[in-house]
Amino acid sequence: MRFFLILTITLVGSVLSIRSFTFASCFYVWVILFRPLNFVHDPTQFLFISNWAGILLVGALVFGRKDWKFRLNIGGIFQIIILIICFISSLFSLAEFESQAEFITICKIIIPIFIITSCVHKEKTLLLIGSIIALSVGIWAVQAGLHGLLTGKAETTMRLGGQMSDRNDFAVGILMTLPICYYLTSNISKMRLKLFSYLFTLLVAISVIVSNSRASILGLIILIIIQIFIEEKHKIKKLFLLFLLIIIGPQMLPSYTIERLNTINWGGEQSESSARSRIVLMKSGFMAAEDNPLLGLGPGAWKVFAPMYIPDNTGAAYEPHSIWSKIAAELGFIGLSAYTSMFIIILYSLRKIQRESYKLKSTMYNNLSKMFQLSILAYCIAGSFFNQIYFEYMFLIVGLSGSFMKIWAEKKLNIEASYGK
Repeated sequence: MRFFLILTITLVGSVLSIRSFTFASCFYVWVILFRPLNFVHDPTQFLFISNWAGILLVGALVFGRKDWKFRLNIGGIFQIIILIICFISSLFSLAEFESQAEFITICKIIIPIFIITSCVHKEKTLLLIGSIIALSVGIWAVQAGLHGLLTGKAETTMRLGGQMSDRNDFAVGILMTLPICYYLTSNISKMRLKLFSYLFTLLVAISVIVSNSRASILGLIILIIIQIFIEEKHKIKKLFLLFLLIIIGPQMLPSYTIERLNTINWGGEQSESSARSRIVLMKSGFMAAEDNPLLGLGPGAWKVFAPMYIPDNTGAAYEPHSIWSKIAAELGFIGLSAYTSMFIIILYSLRKIQRESYKLKSTMYNNLSKMFQLSILAYCIAGSFFNQIYFEYMFLIVGLSGSFMKIWAEKKLNIEASYGK
């Protein structure tokens, strides 16, 4: 049944993608995020379907109807900057073979996303791709959330495939999806669909809890607090709800979640073996950056040099378990500066749009600005404890944020012009 469902979607998506760049973009995003062949339990052929989606994307760009307009945005500029730094770093890396192979992989990740997000020029296309993102990851999250509720156990085997093959990586992807589900639901007018979407969003949130991933559970708590403070309306009401949640929340959480969070030693040295080893691994990445401050070890070179910086008693894990530590190790402080600047500048710009759209009473754009802010913050917060520095999902959100800024600039002019009349 699953096979025929995916086959039907693939055939329909392929036919629609031949003539339309918008549909080709949606099909590509669905393939890389949903991982359809993982859904039918046959991930071995994923390379074929991802390559096919890429071919359709380029074909639609060249031969399809003109439903796109190339507009370089701030998200795309940072994607190019990171590619350039990766290229230069790979040229000077002592692990030349590994770094250049990784650079090719990074190109395969970033370039299609750069093309898609640089060509989004309509509000409708932005919302359509956002919906594909929410459904692609959300369906997997809902499945995990329901399983956790029905069994009463932590869903520790939850994974999607590709860059989300690990439970913790998948939990970060879910956390990034949650604001997208919530704010896209806020824009729905039909009550039945709205209620269904809120139920969908609730199950996505539950899946974060049942994942038993400390980073994502803490990220969820922080996101809820941030969401209250960035809202312009009903702050007192939401602060009251937060107060109730603080009191009632711990009693509602499953015992395994409480036990998992209790393994964190707040403000002191970590005693639990996993948490203690992760602190050591995070420090090891910055030690490598201090030895190679400009361009780092090279993209993908950490696995070669890791034994030089990791004590023998940390077990089999070699990853730094922090995007900040790993980017510093592989691309040096130049790469780390570009990486952090990307998030800071985009978040600042989105916050500015949030204030402008609120003043101009544009509810949808106000919601979208908060959606992108929270999704990026989800990656930055939970990403402090995982390793996917070239995360397809993150680059997609960054690029779409840039597209959104361009679309808002035009919308703002139209609104101000109408007010002038």
